[in-house]
Amino acid sequence: MADFDCSWPTQVDRSVIEELMTLQFLADATHGVGKKMCACNLGCQAILSSQTALFVIAGQLLGDLAAPDSDSALRSKLRRYAAPDVLLIDEVGYLSCSNRHADLLFEFVSRRYQHKSTVVTMKKAFADWGEVFPNAARVVSLVDRLMHRVAVMRIEGESYCAKEAQERLAARAGQRSGKSGRSKS
Repeated sequence: MADFDCSWPTQVDRSVIEELMTLQFLADATHGVGKKMCACNLGCQAILSSQTALFVIAGQLLGDLAAPDSDSALRSKLRRYAAPDVLLIDEVGYLSCSNRHADLLFEFVSRRYQHKSTVVTMKKAFADWGEVFPNAARVVSLVDRLMHRVAVMRIEGESYCAKEAQERLAARAGQRSGKSGRSKS
């Protein structure tokens, strides 16, 4: 986080980031919303503070929970994902979910609710989750649980990954032009 360029996004609240890095949200079993890099840093900070953390892509989590062919296997997977002090779920809302996946996500979030902290990264606002999850009533309950005692960190601006890629391309172009300038002399 020390290298995070807070001047790049058009909006980011550095004080929220700094507060989250204290890990107080773990003691409160609160949730967070942000982007992948910030979420990964929260996970690392938790591990450095002797907490347990797990980072998982939402599609991987839901696929893994939907795969078991028995109730006992599903309960085992739910326990595995419910165990970490902080669970970081990346890319929620990127893909449409079936009723089964939405049911599993709701059950899973309900198990962690007020017991363990969950950090979610997403591009869609909660108001747009109806496009992702087929059952509106379930979406309201899911968002309700995620938003209770939450720290929302809204980041606006172009992709940080795209910014870094452009910087690498510019640096390579500069290196190439420097080499070609030397070979002409």
